[in-house]
Amino acid sequence: MSIEINQRLLFVGLGGTGINVSTELDIMLRKEMCGPDGTSLMKAHPTLDLKPFELPRNIQTVLIDTDSSEVKKHRTRLGVENDAVYYSTTTPITDMSVPNSYKVVASGLRAQMPESVKSWLPSQDQEPNVSPISAGAGQFPLVGRAALFESLKPNAEAFLSNFDEALDNISKSQKELDLLSGKNGPATELYIYVSFSIAGGTGTGIFYDILHLLDEKIRNKNLGLTTYMFPLVLMPQAFEEDQPADAYHYSKLNGGYAISDLAQLIDYTNAPSAAQEENFKQTYPGQLTIGVGGDKEKSPIPICFTFTKGPSAELDDVYKSIAAFCLSNIGGELKVEDSKKLSFFADLVNKDQRRDDDTRGPGLKPLVPAVASRLSIPIERISSLVSGYFITEAIEESKKAKTEKPEVRNENINAILKAARLDFVSLQNTLPENINLVSKPRTPSKSKDVVEIAERYLRAQKELIPDVKKQIEYEVSTRLSSISVKKIIEEVLKQKSDINIFDAFNALVGQPGDTSGSALDKIKNFSEMNEPTDKLRLARGLNKKKFDRWVAVVDNHVQKELIPYYWSQALFSDVQFSLNLQAAWQDEIDEIRRTIGNWSDDHSSILLEAKAEIGNQGELVKEFLPNIGSLNKTWDSLKNAFNGTASLKDKNAVDQLSTVLKQFNNSWSSVWSKVDGEYSKFGEILIDMVNPSVSKMLSEGVNKAFDPDEKLSPVVPDLRTILEGAIDEENQNDIMKNSIAGLGSEIASMIAPGGLPSNEKYENETRVKEMVRVTYPAYTEDKDIQDWIKKKLTTGGALGTIQNDAGWEFTASKGDAIVITYVIMSQGILGNEESYECIKAAYESEINTPGIDKIMWRRRLGRSSQNLIGSENDAMKVLTRLFLSVYLGKGSFRTDDDVVADSDFKKVTKFVYKDSESAEELAIPLSKNTVGNPLPTFMKDFLQFQLTASDDQITELKKMRGQGEIEIPEEIQNEKPEPSSHFTFITGTLMKKEIQSLNKKIEKFKEDKSIVKELKEYLNFWEEVLPKVLDRKISLTHEDLTINHILAKSQLND
Repeated sequence: MSIEINQRLLFVGLGGTGINVSTELDIMLRKEMCGPDGTSLMKAHPTLDLKPFELPRNIQTVLIDTDSSEVKKHRTRLGVENDAVYYSTTTPITDMSVPNSYKVVASGLRAQMPESVKSWLPSQDQEPNVSPISAGAGQFPLVGRAALFESLKPNAEAFLSNFDEALDNISKSQKELDLLSGKNGPATELYIYVSFSIAGGTGTGIFYDILHLLDEKIRNKNLGLTTYMFPLVLMPQAFEEDQPADAYHYSKLNGGYAISDLAQLIDYTNAPSAAQEENFKQTYPGQLTIGVGGDKEKSPIPICFTFTKGPSAELDDVYKSIAAFCLSNIGGELKVEDSKKLSFFADLVNKDQRRDDDTRGPGLKPLVPAVASRLSIPIERISSLVSGYFITEAIEESKKAKTEKPEVRNENINAILKAARLDFVSLQNTLPENINLVSKPRTPSKSKDVVEIAERYLRAQKELIPDVKKQIEYEVSTRLSSISVKKIIEEVLKQKSDINIFDAFNALVGQPGDTSGSALDKIKNFSEMNEPTDKLRLARGLNKKKFDRWVAVVDNHVQKELIPYYWSQALFSDVQFSLNLQAAWQDEIDEIRRTIGNWSDDHSSILLEAKAEIGNQGELVKEFLPNIGSLNKTWDSLKNAFNGTASLKDKNAVDQLSTVLKQFNNSWSSVWSKVDGEYSKFGEILIDMVNPSVSKMLSEGVNKAFDPDEKLSPVVPDLRTILEGAIDEENQNDIMKNSIAGLGSEIASMIAPGGLPSNEKYENETRVKEMVRVTYPAYTEDKDIQDWIKKKLTTGGALGTIQNDAGWEFTASKGDAIVITYVIMSQGILGNEESYECIKAAYESEINTPGIDKIMWRRRLGRSSQNLIGSENDAMKVLTRLFLSVYLGKGSFRTDDDVVADSDFKKVTKFVYKDSESAEELAIPLSKNTVGNPLPTFMKDFLQFQLTASDDQITELKKMRGQGEIEIPEEIQNEKPEPSSHFTFITGTLMKKEIQSLNKKIEKFKEDKSIVKELKEYLNFWEEVLPKVLDRKISLTHEDLTINHILAKSQLND
């Protein structure tokens, strides 16, 4: 079976992580869709006109990295040799592979770009020395972004054109989708997966811009498709065990700024507002300004999937897991709800949790922690061993004496002689080059002229002979010096597709121990040719009537007797003849046979002890070996199947091997070419070449492999067969029962204990949901199979610990793997463990060691710590609820002595909130600033508090903030209370006093720009921010309910 593909897919791999994930996904897709020999898709759908291992046009991959060598590794690992096959679905972008240093690039950008484009570039003081950028961005995100902007010069259009071919192919792929999707048809959306890590320099530095540029490109393409972009983010914690301590520290700093930027962008696209629009626009070379589109119904970047590494996993396991995660959405039937076709991801997007206010910190809940596990049968691994049996049996067969039909033997010998350019031995092509034979004379018209014309003809023939001999001697010498056994076999296999290597050996030097009836034997006999009787003389009684017959005799004598004899003599006399043919050819073939035979003997011994085992099994993406009995029994089963197939029946092992090679688009010529003189590798190369074919025959059945119209009859049971047997286990044989038991154990451990993302901070929140999706191989959905799989998953491994209310979804697929996908829908940037850790590290570094850590080159968008998390809108939400609490007398600014500051705010050290008489006090420490009043810098202190708050403090903070900006304090639901004196003081006397004081200081220090800038920020709080806070709605459900509105109502009541 070949997996159904239900969507238009563009996979964009950024940096090393993105390319690694892309490689794993490509490998999985080609295995699932094209089969082990690469032909499944092309045979199932011939109208698509695909080549072996070619994917359909609706699947496209774009690769981007500063290091061009990383981009090239993608193709190397895939092993796709055909350019047309590779580039039909893959676009490598190496524009960012800049050969200059960062200093040169940054200097050029500063000199050439307008301020709107280069404003994010730091000054050159203490800039990192990364040279050349083409070797990587040196773990500095800003260096990666500089390389991108360098590649965008003079305008972004040239870079964006890299996406044209991929998007054009996708837009023309309806035919592929109609053929390859399941019974519910294809999705109507375009899914773009953008994979990167936020630990390094390239992916971290360019992802934000690539999302903007892609959105712009697709908008301009006007594809008429709803487009979703899903960032697949590998968190820095995945690299902890693979990096030195300082590199891991920098990874977390990079991750802190990156996840903040990404989360705020997604929050904006999920809840766009005109007030924030300018904050999310980016300007690029050519004065291209882009703002990611979106509306409240359909966000182009609705969520972000985050991944990390479990306790037992390796980095490679994680790359494979992310690829399996993508595959789980690509394959399987679409879910249909309210006439809408939904993929797994689209179904997640439909859920509104992502737009919930986060209870653990600022912003919404854009992060969806995820993990995926994939289990498949390594049929190629089994087939590799079975192929060993096949090859060794063929080699042993080749050692036996073979009886050939005389005509077949002669054809093979003549083919050898032709390949060696010694076909004159077979009396073919005997006329040497540059020699023109003497023309036959016309029949004399008069009898008296007969003798004269005959003598003239004889004289011409005799005069030609020295030239013929000389040319033949030259050609013999030249040909003998240029031929070798390797080249002869190469040529004969090219020219004669129905000859195998072993028959070619036999044709060249004879069967082992018997050179008779070989090309070498024929050459030797030819070199010993007796000199023919001289016929270059006048015939007795030659007359006009006998003339033509005499000329024919002489001409035949020259062409068929003398010239072959001269070839024979030249061959016999040439010094190379005895060295190169008589001894060397025989010795070389004997050595080749011996080498191949030794390999066969050694491999046969190995196979006696061999078992189909899986060693060094990784985590998350695993392989399962069904109980198939001994390998030789599997080989016997395959041979029995051979005898039931017309193309293979009644043939010996060598001829069966030849048939299999030919059937699956291989040849003995390609085998010999790959061996390339390394004869000790002959057997292994032959195994590698025949392995995909054997794999196909084992998994589908021999008849099915040779004829797509035949029924499936696998020699090795596939997962679908085992799962079907699992629900009727009592009626299975012992081998199948063992396979079922083994599969159950493997399923239970697909995600090891500790391998699930943490949801600890949300474990009591019903709106944060765990979700599990299982894709399994089956023709149709089967509730019994689903229950069996769920039981195994929940009785062992990590999934045994998930909540009872977790959502489960099962999807039948035509693929050959079981894929488990687990997500948490959804988390905020401080509730997500990995994100929180990174943001905290970035905050502490910016406060304590910004110079040492070169923070300016990790802050890709130049953000300061005050809005490291949360947007201006988030700050307004917090300040609104803060002042509401002060209004209601629940919150107050206090000194160390716990005195409410209603006169001198310079002594204020904390803000205290107490929701009720019985509630715990929530104290937020406040730091000193230049002017002494901590209110303008409250959000900076609030950020630090959120990074260190305990669970109990978070609980009280939720009460102050109100759940999702919906809850309204009881005090104002039915009445309009008067403001506290503390509120009146702050918004009246203190506000006026601070504005006057700050204006005086600005005038006093007007010559010092840095001081004036800071003072103006404080002044802006009192003149702009605080009035907006008082006039901002308190609840999303009450448009007119503001603090000023409540104040006005209370004054009216008075």
